[in-house]
Amino acid sequence: MTTLHLTDDVLMDALDGVLTGGAAEHAASCPECEGRLAEARAGLALAGAAAVPEPAPSFWTALRTDVARDVDRIHRARRALTFAPAALAAAAAIAILALPGPPAPLPPAVPMPAWSALPAAEDDPSLDVLESVAEASAGELAVPGCDDVAGCLSALSEEEARDLAEALRGELQKETL
Repeated sequence: MTTLHLTDDVLMDALDGVLTGGAAEHAASCPECEGRLAEARAGLALAGAAAVPEPAPSFWTALRTDVARDVDRIHRARRALTFAPAALAAAAAIAILALPGPPAPLPPAVPMPAWSALPAAEDDPSLDVLESVAEASAGELAVPGCDDVAGCLSALSEEEARDLAEALRGELQKETL
């Protein structure tokens, strides 16, 4: 049986003194959770005892300057927004008046040839090799209702394809030995 211990969130509640119900009972009876709670209390006490220096006077001056600059920037942006609708309407009117007539028709689209990393069929010497292999093995691969190798292979079920692959591997191993 696995014992569920208190989560970090529940331990923080215990530090705040708001631990309730079963969690309070578990914290009192579980040595591991009780140890974690004591460690958290010691850390909190250490943090409370730490001396935190007061910021330098220049920090407060810089903070007031930054806040005043941000408030001024916000006020300027709001004032600009009050004039924005009128400025946008005027710009739209000028743009409409400045528009030329209808645009010239686009030239007809010229289809681009498809690009392939493979060489063109007439430039690919491997096609001749594949055709000769297919022709040489056509008699051996005669399957009723199947005229070409590609058709035969595409019609195989998964099990038939697996069997064929194993048979081919076996033949390759015989030739290499």
